[in-house]
Amino acid sequence: MEKKVHFKLHKVKKHWITIAVTGLTLGLSFAGLNYASAEEQPTPVNEATVEAIIKEGAINVKTPATSEATAKPTENTPATASSEAATVSETPVASSEVASTETASEKPSSEVSSTTSSEGASSEIIHSEVSATNTSTNNENLIISTSPDKTTLDTSQKDSDFTITVEAEGITKKTDKRESFVSDANGVTYYVDAKGQLVTGPKVINGFQYYFNDDGTMVKGQLRKVDDKLHFYDENDGKLVTERFITFKDNHYIPEENYSKVVYFNEPAYIEPNYYVMPGLERYYFDKNGNTLKKGRQTILGNDYYIYDDGQVAVHRLMELDHKRYYFDDKGALAKNKQFPIIEKGLWKSMPYVFYSDHDGVAHYLNKQLNIVTYPFPTYYTLPSENNREYPKNQFMMDYEGRWYYFNKDGFPVTGPKTIDGFELYFHESSRPEGHQAKGEFINIDNKIYYFDKDNGRKVKDTSFELNGTHYIADKEGNITIQGDSRFHNQYISDDKGNWYYYNVDGNKLIGEQTIDNVKVYFKDSGVQVKGHFAPNGHFYDKDSGELVTNAYVEDNGNWYYVDENGQKLIGNQIVDSYHVCFDGNGHQLKGEASYSNSGAPKHYYDLHNGQMVINSLIQIDGKTYKADNEGKLSEVPYALNYRNQIVTDEFENSYYYDYQGMMVKNQYVTIYHLENDYLNPKIRKVTYYAGYDGKFLHGPQTINGVAIYFNVYGEQIKDQFADDGYYYDKDTGARVNLGVNRSVMINGKWYYVDHNGKQSKGKFIQQGGNKYYYDKINGERVIGTLFEVNDKLYISDQEGVITEKKDDIKKNGLFYDDYHNIHYMNDNGHLARNLYVPSAHNGFSDDIKPFYYFGSEGIALKGEHTINGETVFFDENGEQVKGGFAKNGKYYDKHTGNLARNTFRERTVRIAREWRANGISTTFRYYLDNSGYKVSGYQIINGENYYFYPDGPQLKGDFAPDGRYHDKDTGALVTNRYVQIKPWHFITDLGNDPIDHNYVQVFQFDRYPSLVDTSTGAITRYFGKKYSDSWYYVNENSQKVTGHKTIDNVKVYFDKDGKQAKGIVADDGYYYDKNTGELVDLGRDKFVDVDGYRYYVGSDGKCYKGEQKIGDDYYYFHDDGRLGYDELRTIWAGNDYYYHYYYPKTGKRAKNVDITFNHSIRYKVKAEVVHFDENGDGRVIKYIYE
Repeated sequence: MEKKVHFKLHKVKKHWITIAVTGLTLGLSFAGLNYASAEEQPTPVNEATVEAIIKEGAINVKTPATSEATAKPTENTPATASSEAATVSETPVASSEVASTETASEKPSSEVSSTTSSEGASSEIIHSEVSATNTSTNNENLIISTSPDKTTLDTSQKDSDFTITVEAEGITKKTDKRESFVSDANGVTYYVDAKGQLVTGPKVINGFQYYFNDDGTMVKGQLRKVDDKLHFYDENDGKLVTERFITFKDNHYIPEENYSKVVYFNEPAYIEPNYYVMPGLERYYFDKNGNTLKKGRQTILGNDYYIYDDGQVAVHRLMELDHKRYYFDDKGALAKNKQFPIIEKGLWKSMPYVFYSDHDGVAHYLNKQLNIVTYPFPTYYTLPSENNREYPKNQFMMDYEGRWYYFNKDGFPVTGPKTIDGFELYFHESSRPEGHQAKGEFINIDNKIYYFDKDNGRKVKDTSFELNGTHYIADKEGNITIQGDSRFHNQYISDDKGNWYYYNVDGNKLIGEQTIDNVKVYFKDSGVQVKGHFAPNGHFYDKDSGELVTNAYVEDNGNWYYVDENGQKLIGNQIVDSYHVCFDGNGHQLKGEASYSNSGAPKHYYDLHNGQMVINSLIQIDGKTYKADNEGKLSEVPYALNYRNQIVTDEFENSYYYDYQGMMVKNQYVTIYHLENDYLNPKIRKVTYYAGYDGKFLHGPQTINGVAIYFNVYGEQIKDQFADDGYYYDKDTGARVNLGVNRSVMINGKWYYVDHNGKQSKGKFIQQGGNKYYYDKINGERVIGTLFEVNDKLYISDQEGVITEKKDDIKKNGLFYDDYHNIHYMNDNGHLARNLYVPSAHNGFSDDIKPFYYFGSEGIALKGEHTINGETVFFDENGEQVKGGFAKNGKYYDKHTGNLARNTFRERTVRIAREWRANGISTTFRYYLDNSGYKVSGYQIINGENYYFYPDGPQLKGDFAPDGRYHDKDTGALVTNRYVQIKPWHFITDLGNDPIDHNYVQVFQFDRYPSLVDTSTGAITRYFGKKYSDSWYYVNENSQKVTGHKTIDNVKVYFDKDGKQAKGIVADDGYYYDKNTGELVDLGRDKFVDVDGYRYYVGSDGKCYKGEQKIGDDYYYFHDDGRLGYDELRTIWAGNDYYYHYYYPKTGKRAKNVDITFNHSIRYKVKAEVVHFDENGDGRVIKYIYE
């Protein structure tokens, strides 16, 4: 594709800056009619991102400015690669005419004063993340053309402009000789040198080093190798980075300020030096020259680090160097004077070894440290020993995180308040791990607050102390208050920031959990009352009153919890208000996430909005689809991995859409294109759905992005009609339209009436302007030009709908037409049939598919789609019910019941052509009807099987689909690892007979099938005929044709380039293959052989001769299939001259030294010609015999 983009250079204070406008055109083709698109309104920019990761194996090329290790531009991006990709739409546009405008951005480029080229540099791409944004704009400077092989950046508007051409082999600049940076509207930067070329590879500009890819784009935030040295170029300005740490995680660059947010370790380091707990992490340090450091210990910014061979920094590793152990922490710095845990691969992570690093960083093992096993319950406390079950007794012990415990004479940790050696201490009861000593903490004991010293853990008494700027008072018993204000007693006081405090009888502020006026409240260590949050005691207090909340859902910092009657958070699976819900170990309610079994498999899934356990639904987790049954148990749907560009309806009548990547679409519009009917001139019907937050199609009235819209029972968006809620919805956007009140409105040539609520009136007489009108009870249309009955009285309305006369004397029997040619049915009592099916006078193929009318509540025959007795049915323009076929709306209705067929297969005999005798030619097609009754098309996964449906909807059977995969001739499912035969379709005439011999099938004129529809324009195109063959193929495990030599079931066989098996012929490899089995046949060597009535000659290599060959003293001619030619006259051209070779009828030898008369000629009035063949067998005409 050729794309032209204009650049202009503008001079600002003697420097040049660039204003760039870029544009791309996107072509979107549809492979089939059921083309699905996910649309955003207004249409979004399509973005495609390519990650090219070429690591140590990349080519390191020694050339000045080019690199053969390139990240090639993606030809098929997610926006263009699939004709069935989905377009996502969020907001319906209020108007049917949408104007699209874009503003060109102006961006100054880097200032250029001097340039220097890095000559002789080699380059290698290490990490490349290339983002391409395709936009369109009607800027007057933009030129868009469609050449497939080049892109032109054109700025030839003024003398100062230049032109850059991006071709398949590179990027060149034409006109203008100034060196300068240029950048397009997407922020992509290039540099043009004095020769008019886009610079590639390393380049020094203004004293700074840069790197440009082979397409000229500046490298930013990526690694590159130059002369075998690794460099990193700044993510903002592209300059070579020096004296800085650079980190990648899973090939994504991580800014240093985000390091701790992205890189963290959930477990200690391993004692094995080669075992790493975070694969995918790369951390480097680049020195003052932009190079990585040498292997070994290095000092960086005052800290010691270890560097590997490839320049990476050792992170979170215990390493042995010079027979000593060293620990390099989570940023790579050597740990000094620190205690840390280390685990051994395969052992419980909760039972680590404890090490201590001295002032030199040498790690020492502490062999008398407490191990704590917290899972499975109960908690165990042991000393390191051979059997790991040595229990401490009557002593204090410290664990590897520095927490202290006291163990009684039985070896159990004490909990709660204890007096040991005369000192009052406290050991935690509920805070895990159980039994660790409180130090530097306020503790609530029997609703009284105490403080325990941060060093020795003793209860503080009879003193005052300051902590974090707050002055506390501990009385003789240790009760803690905050020194307050003698003016306030037994009252709440607020400060200027809205914080509340409570002053006791002594005027001191209370802290901790308190009961005031029989209300449980909590005050922080600073005395501030807790409101709307969880307090340190784990209880939640009301945001307004500050009272302890019980038996309620509460929200804190974006997370939801449920607190029980004691104010405690619920944890695990719970039933609240009769709903199954789940809370994690911190009490956070699971919303939009799954709970997992011990094996790691998803167990249950909880709704994103209400947190209730999801039942009877499909759910996608990490790209896999699961079914939640009636009890919420999840089971994987393995074949769902193949869902692409299709609507899927589960067994619970919920519909979903999977995009071209196999992802369930959520919070997006989905548009499907269907053929509206099966007639000679089909039209495209566009159906829009909306997939909600859980992927399910929405139904009924909805408000999306502030716009009121409506979806019917099948999830189809209502447009250009009244919905069941009585409102009219716009024909283009589907937005609800305000039609006013108490007035008649004309829509699409029909009159309706809206009442005082702005809703459609149905089944009512309305007096307007002195005339009386009636609006149909079913569709709300003004009844025009027909006889009808209401409340057992007959009326006639004229062509304007005015009820002009009452007819009580009409006496008809059975079906009849009124004065306006509308059909009715009158029963014996003189009343019209109402709310009743009546058989048509026409004959059907059988009683169960005999046409029927249905007369509505006014005795008028229904037309179009209606719901009767809970079933969806359709009546054509004559009022007859559609059975066993597709209605004008493109939906299929059952041939027996007439009900809409949904989520099922149906077969139908379709006339597709006319043969030469003008007989109609028909065949039987099989369709699959989706949840709305429409034919599906393209690739579909149905009940776990992979099918393909033609654009018109018929299922492909016994043939190869466009992707090259074969589908079974009986079921249409994919076939693997077997022989298959492609046979002609079976046709029948209008009389049910075989039309003609298949040898003449190509003369059929295909008049209606199949139709290919350009869904972007709605234009109908056609193709005629079909390839007919009787060939055998073999399909592999991927259902694809195999080619070339194969051994199948121990038989050597051969398939040509099109996959056809060689049988009874000499294949293009020169060997003969048996006509029945296809097995390779050894015909011997250097001799003539006769096989199945044909003669071949086998050479010394066992291959059959082809073309003209000399055997002995004679020449013979062998056809491409190896068969010897007889009685053949061949024309041999030599420049502008020619001569003949002739081969005798019986022997096949080439004639020589003979005159032969041939009784044929293309010359006028020439009856025959005599050809003389010389000693070489070359023949020329020597005489013409005339008529």
